[in-house]
Formats: sequence, C-alpha cells, structure tokens
Amino acid sequence: AETELKNANIDRQLLYTVMESSSDIIVATDFYGKILYLNKAARNTFSSELKKDLGKINIKEYHAPESWERIRNKMLPDAIKNGSSTGNLTLVKKDKSTIHV
Repeated sequence: AETELKNANIDRQLLYTVMESSSDIIVATDFYGKILYLNKAARNTFSSELKKDLGKINIKEYHAPESWERIRNKMLPDAIKNGSSTGNLTLVKKDKSTIHV
C-alpha cells in the first residue's frame, strides 16, 4: 500500500509538472463550471481578471455562448464516455477580446 501511494504521488507530480509547463491554456472545473485549477498559461492570460477566489469563478463567464453550448452538449458527454474530449473553443475576456483555443 505504501508503494502504491508513493507511485500515485509521483504520477500526480508528473501530471502537475506537465500541465504547468504547457503553453496551452489548461483549466479544470467541476461539473457545474466552478474553476478548480488553472495552469500557468491560463493564469498568465487571465491574471488581471482573477482578483477573486478561483472557487467563486465559473468558467462559463469566459466562454462565448456557442463554445459553452459545445462544451455542455458535446465535449462534456464525450469526456465522460471516453475519458477525454478535444475541440476548438472561443474564450472571452472581461474586456470582450477573444482567444481561440
């Protein structure tokens, strides 16, 4: 059991390191869109807008309506069924500028 725990910690650290070093925006949310994690690229992109606690921000606030619909109706069901999902989305910053991801 101790070896399994040690291996799980190593795997978790590796995953964290990969996500943090990625130049892609990586965001983890709960099912309702509450932000749980932003990687370094995401924090840098939205740093001026993240004045409040991440747990109080809903990712829906940063998606164009058509992107949010794609997430809810296609990407999330795919991720639940297959373990992952990919697709192109449009993020909208508070100043209304857009980022295509």
